[in-house]
Parts: sequence; C-alpha cells; structure tokens
Amino acid sequence: MRPLVLEFQEDSRLAGVEDQTLMGTGLMICPVVEARATERRILLPPGVWHDFWTQASWQGPGEIVYPAPLDRLPILVRGGTILPMGPILQSIPDDHCFDTLHLHIWPPYPANGLIYEDDGVTLDYTRGDWSRTQVAAEQEGSRIMVHIFSAQGSYPGQPSTRQVDPILYRTKSPAQAFVNGQPSLDWSYDQQKGETSIRLTCSVQEETIIEILGQS
Repeated sequence: MRPLVLEFQEDSRLAGVEDQTLMGTGLMICPVVEARATERRILLPPGVWHDFWTQASWQGPGEIVYPAPLDRLPILVRGGTILPMGPILQSIPDDHCFDTLHLHIWPPYPANGLIYEDDGVTLDYTRGDWSRTQVAAEQEGSRIMVHIFSAQGSYPGQPSTRQVDPILYRTKSPAQAFVNGQPSLDWSYDQQKGETSIRLTCSVQEETIIEILGQS
C-alpha cells in the first residue's frame, strides 16, 4: 500500500491526503476515520474510477461524497484494471490450490492485470519458484478481446489447468462469445448490472484468447 501522491505526482491536491491509499495501482482504499460518520469525502485522482461494490463510475480529477455504512468499506477501482480474485473462503489451508479465479475487468480499455503465484507456504519464491501471468483486454468497436497469456515461471504444486471466469463491467448485451476461436455457450449477461460473465477452463502454460462480440 502506498500514498496517492507517489502514483499521481502531478496532482498537488493529493500531497497531504492521509486517509486514502492505493493497493497496487488499481485499488483505492478509503476508510472512514470519523466516529459515527455515514459518508465521507473522497478526492478522485485523474482518470476513471469505479465503485467496487456498485460499479457506479466517476471521472477524475474531482471530488465526491461517498455513502459509507458500517458494513461497507469504501473501495474504488481505477479504470483499466483487471483484478484477479479467488472464491470467498473462511480460511486458506496450507495445501489449497487456487485453481478457480475470477477476473474482474473494468473499462476503459485497454485494461491490464497480473496474476502472481507461489506455493503460499515456503520461502522458495526467493529462489525463483514463482509464476506470473499477464492478462490484458482491449476493445475495437463492439468487440472485446481478453488475452490470458501463458504463465512465466513455475513452482511445485502449480495447477496445470484452472477455471477462469472473466467478469466484464459496464458492457452491452453480447451477441456471441468465442474461446480460442471456438464458439462458447457458457456465458451470461446481467442486464440490470451491465455485466458480462464467461466461464472457461484453460491451460496455465498456454495462451487463451476470449472474444466477446456485441450486438450489431
């Protein structure tokens, strides 16, 4: 986690901000630090920012007043972020394998993300036992392409295949979806939320290309 000013050095408004912080480059965490407050002021750095919980969006730079009930931490997602997330677990056993991932993809495009993995138990990553997988998405007209590149590196216990569920926010209803050039029927669209989801199983060591075609 790091101060906003390190990422947005050209924005002098952010120099003294101490109650907003970045996690990586794509998530902005904005805790409520005043007793009994039900909302808080958030300074938006340049770019598009999405509400992690509701997918509402704002254009920065600017300032918003964000509702902040006790059960919801204010989190904003930077536009162009691809955020890998695993399923919700109460605890993570030592032998757990993350063989199912959700790729949350927020516009505008191009969007980018990174999947980092190691065995999660030992210090073997210090000797090079780790893996990184780049993920990218781009849009051309009504077509969105998602690239899951082959993993770079490896570690003992790394899964050879995994279920990957890309979730694309703020989309229009697709007409068709393809995985590596083959038509896919395992996709859905939530019209109320504007979300397109597709489910697939892919090889960790091979590139996978997902193509989503919008209505003509």
